[in-house]
Amino acid sequence: AVRIVVLLIEGIIQKAIPFARQRAIMIVFGSGGHTTEMLMMYKDYDFTKFNKVIFVRAATDKTSEGKIYDYLQKNKVKIDIEKIDWIVIPRSREVGQSYLTYSIFATYWKVTIRGRIDLTVLNGPGTCIPVAFTILLNKILLIYSGCKILFIESYARVYHLSLSGKILYRVVDRFVVHWPELTKRYSRAKYYGTLI
Repeated sequence: AVRIVVLLIEGIIQKAIPFARQRAIMIVFGSGGHTTEMLMMYKDYDFTKFNKVIFVRAATDKTSEGKIYDYLQKNKVKIDIEKIDWIVIPRSREVGQSYLTYSIFATYWKVTIRGRIDLTVLNGPGTCIPVAFTILLNKILLIYSGCKILFIESYARVYHLSLSGKILYRVVDRFVVHWPELTKRYSRAKYYGTLI
């Protein structure tokens, strides 16, 4: 399963990025189960292939950063922990809140000042919505002209997409699901087997 994630990312990267140019990956972490799923997918991934690794978390998420560092060290993930660039953004949406309460401008600024990003990986937390739209806007403005967005739906979604998945379904470059049932309802969804 982890090998599939590796091949998926490498395939997107090779198509999107000239060989000689530096590569940057940004991964958006949610809290709780979203973070656990994302970490399990990257257990055997070699992050040293990237010159820049950016992790994103919500300001209200006080536990994920420590959990991520512990997981990376415990599983000996190939990454230079000292070089991880963290972006802490305002919580995009508390449960029950409207998406209109996003701190869009703060997210846009914090992401954009990091410079070019080649691949952004999301897996469904509300935090990913303003980040995704930042990338999409910067693609329109030709700031990130080659940046690809990979959305991996939550493992818990067997028959229906998450709200984040529904919002981003038509605008991301690759939309991946863990269950084949979803491909029957959503033609753009790709199923490569269970990824965690």
